Amino acid sequence: MQRKEIPGLDTTATADISFILLIFFLVATSFNTYKGIDNTLPRDDHEQTDKTEMKARNVMQLTLHADNTITCGEEKISIAQLQQQLPQFISNPDNNPTLPQRYEQYIPLIGKCTSTYDHHIIVNIDRQAHYDTYFQILNAIHNTYDALREQTAQQHFHQHYSKLSSQQQQAVRKIYPMHLTERMEEPTNYSTLRH
Repeated sequence: MQRKEIPGLDTTATADISFILLIFFLVATSFNTYKGIDNTLPRDDHEQTDKTEMKARNVMQLTLHADNTITCGEEKISIAQLQQQLPQFISNPDNNPTLPQRYEQYIPLIGKCTSTYDHHIIVNIDRQAHYDTYFQILNAIHNTYDALREQTAQQHFHQHYSKLSSQQQQAVRKIYPMHLTERMEEPTNYSTLRH
């Protein structure tokens, strides 16, 4: 007795349908992309102001060492101490002669005001240091600027900084501009800077 052959299932269309579904999901899906750190990179060395022209009082030099310790100048500090020192350095509210010099300037939408717009923060990073400590330093710096700008926005415009117009935000940033340089090299001796 001859056995009947059972017809096989034609899967040619299945591969086509799978391919079409794959393309559909690739096109329709949005992928999260890493945008990196929102930070302005320093200009080329030949474009920067000669560092010997900076007054020593206007420079805060932070160094992240290979053992993840942080020094400010020659003094060893913690992240908590850095968070306390940054607002004083950036704003110098008491006009301390050892902190950045305050200048009077006219800013549109705000008028005459004094600020330490000439201050500069330099972060020297050892390549052996952990990213975690590096990000803590950056967060402390960015959070300090955010807090000072928020305070200024409330004082002059009676609104949160994020609610201000772009012109108003620009005016606030002129009071507290961020001058931040990051370097992956050995720290420079700033004791020779003029006082």
